[in-house]
Amino acid sequence: MSDSVAPATGARTRVPDRSGDCTADTLRFLREARSGTRQEKRRSAWFIAYTVLLVGGCWGIPALLQWTSSTRAADRPPVQIGEQASATLLALVPAVLVLALLLTARGAMWRGPVLLDRATTGFLLPSAVDRRALLAPGLRSSVALATVVSGVAGAVAGFLLQGLVPQSWILLTLAGSWTGVSVALTTSAVGVLVERNDRWMSRYGRGVFAAGWLLAAVAAAGVWTAWTQGRTGWLQDLLLWSGPWGWASQPLLWALGLVGTAGAVGTVLSVGTPVVALVLAWRELPAIPQAALRLRATVAAQISTSVLMLDLRQARSGVPRLKERSSTPRLRLPMPRHPLLLVPWRDLTCLLRNPRRLGWAVVWSGLAVGLTAAAPSFTSTAQQIVVVLSLAAEYLAAAQLTEPARLESDDQRRSTNLPWTFKSLALQHSAVPGGLLLALTGAGALACALAGRDTAGLLPLLAAVPALTAAALVSSYRGVVPMHLTIGVNTPMGNTGPGQVAVWYLRGPLAVGTLLFPLARSAAQGHPYAVTQLAWTLAVTAAALWWARRTAHRLHTR
Repeated sequence: MSDSVAPATGARTRVPDRSGDCTADTLRFLREARSGTRQEKRRSAWFIAYTVLLVGGCWGIPALLQWTSSTRAADRPPVQIGEQASATLLALVPAVLVLALLLTARGAMWRGPVLLDRATTGFLLPSAVDRRALLAPGLRSSVALATVVSGVAGAVAGFLLQGLVPQSWILLTLAGSWTGVSVALTTSAVGVLVERNDRWMSRYGRGVFAAGWLLAAVAAAGVWTAWTQGRTGWLQDLLLWSGPWGWASQPLLWALGLVGTAGAVGTVLSVGTPVVALVLAWRELPAIPQAALRLRATVAAQISTSVLMLDLRQARSGVPRLKERSSTPRLRLPMPRHPLLLVPWRDLTCLLRNPRRLGWAVVWSGLAVGLTAAAPSFTSTAQQIVVVLSLAAEYLAAAQLTEPARLESDDQRRSTNLPWTFKSLALQHSAVPGGLLLALTGAGALACALAGRDTAGLLPLLAAVPALTAAALVSSYRGVVPMHLTIGVNTPMGNTGPGQVAVWYLRGPLAVGTLLFPLARSAAQGHPYAVTQLAWTLAVTAAALWWARRTAHRLHTR
């Protein structure tokens, strides 16, 4: 009480700083109040760890032991890594680490290694509790989890590489684990720095990640060049010494004997870089803005709710996007003069406002054409897998182009002023995706023909474009999963709920792809594409369009 009363002389006294005591008392009270919740989380974590160890012990360890016995057989001659495999590894390991660093930085834009719950951000952030003491436990747990997962993954990768070199498996396992731990520590520190500079990243992050994806594309080109030509030249040195992705890869590459004495410098950098990055992240930890922490807490809660409700599209829409420079497309289409051209005009305008969809459609379509052209060179089960992958890639290309229909299904007010019913709009939405995908697939087939590849197997893929577009429309208008499917039925093999939900989500491509698979497989085996097969494809297309129309109508009347 004497502390709060001023002296009789009227002299001003300095109020003692009790923020440290307040922080300690507050955190101690929270630990006691949340002891039950923490015990539940700890039980869940131990159960997950037990499941992973059980599966790994039953399946992973025997497979690794079998791999060791096959690669270290007594009658097997000593292994020397070839020039092609050496060049491929020198490009592949840094490329994988570039991708890991890029995805971690992008994930930090909405989640990050420092994540608080909404109650903490609402009550404790504005208080006098020390920010570092409040955020440090979350950072430590995130770093520990990333270190364990990445270290184990690196150790397994190093262990599996023993079949390529004569080095000891212990050395390779330790080097792989070293590489994984270095990557985990660096990516965790980068995530903290992304959170610290949240406002700057939201404004300029699009350019930063564009440069990152360009680097990933260069790394992928290096891997392809090394695999096909057996050498990468200057690109190898660029990947190894241009940043932490190359430095972190050098312990494993040095253990493989691929980088020589220069690997010692890279190995030292693989230790120093994470340490410096973590020190910088620890210094900037209290400076993470409150707005950034609140945003990540809100987004995490929304995504968790959407995932529990099995509304995957709503979960994805909860992830904040980077700031757009302008919502106006660079290419403006003239207004249509005929009413029937209105919906295609809207669809094209929507895709021009989101060119990323067009880019991914080009990528998936090119992959589908490449897999289809390569399918005749495979046999038996491998050929079937390639055919399935080609149809799946073509469907994914169609799914990118049906984004306008998906947006309309999410917000039906977009079509209330149009003079058409919802089910007729679903059919009109198939014109632009089908036409663009036919053009992309046709361009890919023309490129294969100019390259001297056999294009006979591409005819079924071209004919399947309308049917796959209709399957994408079925997925666009599917809505929210019915709750009765999530309950399922208990069987000796487990509950059928997850399987029912998966089939419900994939019912469009599963049905259409199953009906089109025999035709694509027949073409891959060298059989000609007959008129009866074209008639079957047209029948499947008509049925899929009717299905899309009915699905849209049911969604609108629900």
